[in-house]
Amino acid sequence: MTYSGNKLFNPNNIVLAVLILLYGAGFFSTHGSDIKFFCFVIIPLFFLITTSEAFYFETTPDELIIKNYLIPFLNITYNLSEISEVKLLNTGYRSTSKARLKVIRGNKGSIGFRGASLGIQDWQDLVTDLSIKKVVVTLSDSGPVAEIGLPE
Repeated sequence: MTYSGNKLFNPNNIVLAVLILLYGAGFFSTHGSDIKFFCFVIIPLFFLITTSEAFYFETTPDELIIKNYLIPFLNITYNLSEISEVKLLNTGYRSTSKARLKVIRGNKGSIGFRGASLGIQDWQDLVTDLSIKKVVVTLSDSGPVAEIGLPE
């Protein structure tokens, strides 16, 4: 099952579109070096931040696959049997994502995968699917993640 939300229209992509427009305007501008600095340093930095919130998730009967819709060749696969816990945590106030997913395998933890395209219902469906597959899921008790419930 794929949990991707709306990959086309979400706050993350609005930020990316604005950055691309600013990049184009600045690149063709003949004004000073401040514009060039903005185009070649600041905008690529913001692109990296935007890319870090473009994850979505796929489950198969024995795997959790994490993909990024802005970097299509990026696929991270975890065998469900190796996962000791999946944590659903809140994000910072600057994030356009409602939650971040962290995969724990023994004493190894992953980065927090943020999915800006996923709404609360998408996160809920992912949690339910993982719980059905006998993966231990823990939820943050505050913020948007607190709206998500664990199935019994």
